[in-house]
Amino acid sequence: MLNHEEPTHTIEIDPRWVNYILPCILLLIALFAVVGFTITPQVNNGKGKDVMSWQDWEIMKKRSIFRDELAHIKAQADTLSSVITAVPDPVKIQLVTDNVLIELSNIQSSALIGAKQSMTDATRVIRGWSMGTASRDEARQALDGAIFEIRRAENPGIPTQTPVPTITPIPTQTPLPTQTITPEPTKKK
Repeated sequence: MLNHEEPTHTIEIDPRWVNYILPCILLLIALFAVVGFTITPQVNNGKGKDVMSWQDWEIMKKRSIFRDELAHIKAQADTLSSVITAVPDPVKIQLVTDNVLIELSNIQSSALIGAKQSMTDATRVIRGWSMGTASRDEARQALDGAIFEIRRAENPGIPTQTPVPTITPIPTQTPLPTQTITPEPTKKK
Protein backbone atom coordinates (compact mmCIF):
# COMPACT_ATOMS: atom_id res chain seq x y z
CA MET A 1 0.00 0.00 0.00
CA LEU A 2 1.19 3.29 -0.99
CA ASN A 3 1.01 5.99 1.47
CA HIS A 4 -0.10 9.14 -0.19
CA GLU A 5 -0.11 12.22 1.78
CA GLU A 6 -2.48 14.86 0.71
CA PRO A 7 -0.70 18.08 0.20
CA THR A 8 -2.03 20.86 2.32
CA HIS A 9 -2.22 24.11 0.48
CA THR A 10 -2.62 27.28 2.34
CA ILE A 11 -3.22 30.65 0.85
CA GLU A 12 -0.96 33.21 2.22
CA ILE A 13 -1.75 36.86 1.79
CA ASP A 14 1.04 39.24 1.89
CA PRO A 15 0.27 41.73 4.68
CA ARG A 16 1.35 44.57 2.43
CA TRP A 17 -1.60 43.82 0.09
CA VAL A 18 -4.04 44.13 2.96
CA ASN A 19 -2.86 47.64 3.46
CA TYR A 20 -3.84 48.42 -0.16
CA ILE A 21 -6.95 46.26 -0.66
CA LEU A 22 -8.84 47.26 2.47
CA PRO A 23 -8.73 51.04 1.76
CA CYS A 24 -9.73 50.38 -1.88
CA ILE A 25 -12.75 48.32 -0.76
CA LEU A 26 -13.78 51.00 1.75
CA LEU A 27 -13.35 53.72 -0.89
CA LEU A 28 -15.46 51.72 -3.34
CA ILE A 29 -18.24 51.29 -0.76
CA ALA A 30 -18.16 55.02 0.02
CA LEU A 31 -18.31 55.82 -3.70
CA PHE A 32 -21.36 53.55 -4.17
CA ALA A 33 -23.04 55.21 -1.18
CA VAL A 34 -22.50 58.72 -2.55
CA VAL A 35 -23.63 57.80 -6.06
CA GLY A 36 -26.64 55.90 -4.70
CA PHE A 37 -27.68 58.81 -2.51
CA THR A 38 -27.44 61.33 -5.35
CA ILE A 39 -29.41 59.29 -7.89
CA THR A 40 -32.02 57.82 -5.56
CA PRO A 41 -35.32 59.64 -6.11
CA GLN A 42 -36.58 61.39 -3.02
CA VAL A 43 -39.95 62.77 -2.06
CA ASN A 44 -40.86 65.54 0.33
CA ASN A 45 -43.05 63.95 2.98
CA GLY A 46 -43.74 67.15 4.91
CA LYS A 47 -41.05 66.48 7.49
CA GLY A 48 -38.18 66.66 5.05
CA LYS A 49 -36.98 64.61 2.15
CA ASP A 50 -37.29 60.87 2.34
CA VAL A 51 -36.46 58.02 0.00
CA MET A 52 -39.28 57.40 -2.42
CA SER A 53 -41.54 54.46 -1.63
CA TRP A 54 -42.75 52.02 -4.28
CA GLN A 55 -46.14 53.74 -4.34
CA ASP A 56 -44.50 57.14 -4.80
CA TRP A 57 -42.44 55.69 -7.65
CA GLU A 58 -45.57 54.32 -9.35
CA ILE A 59 -47.35 57.67 -8.94
CA MET A 60 -44.38 59.46 -10.50
CA LYS A 61 -44.41 57.07 -13.47
CA LYS A 62 -48.19 57.48 -13.96
CA ARG A 63 -47.88 61.28 -13.83
CA SER A 64 -45.14 61.16 -16.45
CA ILE A 65 -47.30 58.96 -18.70
CA PHE A 66 -50.27 61.29 -18.13
CA ARG A 67 -48.27 64.38 -19.11
CA ASP A 68 -46.92 62.69 -22.25
CA GLU A 69 -50.35 61.44 -23.32
CA LEU A 70 -51.97 64.80 -22.52
CA ALA A 71 -49.46 66.56 -24.76
CA HIS A 72 -50.15 63.94 -27.43
CA ILE A 73 -53.93 64.35 -27.27
CA LYS A 74 -53.53 68.15 -27.43
CA ALA A 75 -51.46 67.74 -30.59
CA GLN A 76 -54.24 65.60 -32.09
CA ALA A 77 -56.79 68.30 -31.21
CA ASP A 78 -54.60 70.89 -32.96
CA THR A 79 -54.45 68.64 -36.01
CA LEU A 80 -58.25 68.33 -36.11
CA SER A 81 -58.61 72.07 -35.59
CA SER A 82 -56.40 72.77 -38.59
CA VAL A 83 -58.48 70.33 -40.66
CA ILE A 84 -61.72 72.15 -39.83
CA THR A 85 -60.34 75.58 -40.62
CA ALA A 86 -58.73 74.53 -43.91
CA VAL A 87 -60.41 74.21 -47.26
CA PRO A 88 -62.43 70.97 -47.19
CA ASP A 89 -60.55 68.11 -48.82
CA PRO A 90 -62.43 64.84 -48.18
CA VAL A 91 -59.49 62.56 -49.00
CA LYS A 92 -57.08 64.45 -46.77
CA ILE A 93 -59.64 64.61 -43.95
CA GLN A 94 -60.19 60.86 -44.19
CA LEU A 95 -56.46 60.19 -43.89
CA VAL A 96 -56.00 62.66 -41.06
CA THR A 97 -58.96 61.32 -39.08
CA ASP A 98 -57.77 57.74 -39.58
CA ASN A 99 -54.35 58.70 -38.18
CA VAL A 100 -55.92 60.58 -35.27
CA LEU A 101 -58.09 57.57 -34.39
CA ILE A 102 -55.03 55.30 -34.46
CA GLU A 103 -53.09 57.70 -32.25
CA LEU A 104 -56.00 58.02 -29.83
CA SER A 105 -56.18 54.25 -29.47
CA ASN A 106 -52.66 54.34 -27.99
CA ILE A 107 -53.72 56.55 -25.06
CA GLN A 108 -53.94 54.36 -21.96
CA SER A 109 -54.06 56.83 -19.05
CA SER A 110 -57.28 56.35 -17.10
CA ALA A 111 -57.38 60.06 -16.24
CA LEU A 112 -57.80 60.84 -19.95
CA ILE A 113 -60.71 58.48 -20.66
CA GLY A 114 -63.26 61.30 -21.02
CA ALA A 115 -60.96 63.39 -23.22
CA LYS A 116 -60.08 60.35 -25.33
CA GLN A 117 -63.75 59.45 -25.85
CA SER A 118 -64.80 62.99 -26.73
CA MET A 119 -61.84 63.31 -29.13
CA THR A 120 -62.84 60.03 -30.75
CA ASP A 121 -66.43 61.28 -31.13
CA ALA A 122 -65.24 64.63 -32.52
CA THR A 123 -62.98 62.83 -34.99
CA ARG A 124 -65.93 60.79 -36.21
CA VAL A 125 -68.10 63.91 -36.58
CA ILE A 126 -65.32 65.62 -38.55
CA ARG A 127 -65.08 62.55 -40.74
CA GLY A 128 -68.87 62.75 -41.19
CA TRP A 129 -68.51 66.41 -42.17
CA SER A 130 -66.02 65.43 -44.86
CA MET A 131 -68.52 62.91 -46.22
CA GLY A 132 -71.46 65.32 -46.03
CA THR A 133 -73.34 63.67 -43.16
CA ALA A 134 -72.61 66.45 -40.67
CA SER A 135 -72.27 70.21 -40.92
CA ARG A 136 -69.12 72.19 -40.27
CA ASP A 137 -70.81 73.74 -37.23
CA GLU A 138 -71.50 70.28 -35.79
CA ALA A 139 -67.85 69.37 -36.36
CA ARG A 140 -66.68 72.56 -34.64
CA GLN A 141 -69.02 71.99 -31.71
CA ALA A 142 -67.81 68.41 -31.30
CA LEU A 143 -64.19 69.56 -31.38
CA ASP A 144 -64.94 72.37 -28.92
CA GLY A 145 -66.48 69.80 -26.58
CA ALA A 146 -63.42 67.60 -26.93
CA ILE A 147 -61.09 70.52 -26.21
CA PHE A 148 -63.18 71.32 -23.14
CA GLU A 149 -62.77 67.71 -21.95
CA ILE A 150 -59.01 67.93 -22.51
CA ARG A 151 -58.88 71.10 -20.42
CA ARG A 152 -61.00 69.43 -17.75
CA ALA A 153 -58.64 66.45 -17.65
CA GLU A 154 -55.73 68.86 -17.31
CA ASN A 155 -57.47 70.92 -14.60
CA PRO A 156 -59.91 68.69 -12.70
CA GLY A 157 -61.46 71.70 -10.93
CA ILE A 158 -63.33 72.77 -14.07
CA PRO A 159 -67.08 72.07 -13.80
CA THR A 160 -68.49 69.09 -15.65
CA GLN A 161 -70.50 71.18 -18.05
CA THR A 162 -69.55 74.39 -19.71
CA PRO A 163 -71.04 77.16 -17.66
CA VAL A 164 -73.83 78.90 -19.45
CA PRO A 165 -73.76 82.60 -18.77
CA THR A 166 -76.85 83.64 -16.95
CA ILE A 167 -78.34 86.86 -18.11
CA THR A 168 -80.30 88.64 -15.48
CA PRO A 169 -83.18 90.38 -17.10
CA ILE A 170 -83.33 94.09 -16.70
CA PRO A 171 -86.45 94.89 -14.79
CA THR A 172 -88.85 96.67 -17.01
CA GLN A 173 -89.92 99.97 -15.74
CA THR A 174 -93.59 100.47 -15.49
CA PRO A 175 -94.50 103.66 -17.15
CA LEU A 176 -95.47 106.39 -14.86
CA PRO A 177 -99.08 107.27 -15.01
CA THR A 178 -99.49 109.98 -17.50
CA GLN A 179 -101.13 113.11 -16.46
CA THR A 180 -102.71 115.27 -18.92
CA ILE A 181 -102.31 118.82 -18.13
CA THR A 182 -105.11 120.87 -19.39
CA PRO A 183 -104.65 124.54 -19.37
CA GLU A 184 -107.03 126.35 -17.18
CA PRO A 185 -109.24 128.77 -18.93
CA THR A 186 -108.08 132.27 -18.49
CA LYS A 187 -110.39 134.52 -16.62
CA LYS A 188 -111.33 137.80 -18.05
CA LYS A 189 -111.23 140.67 -15.72
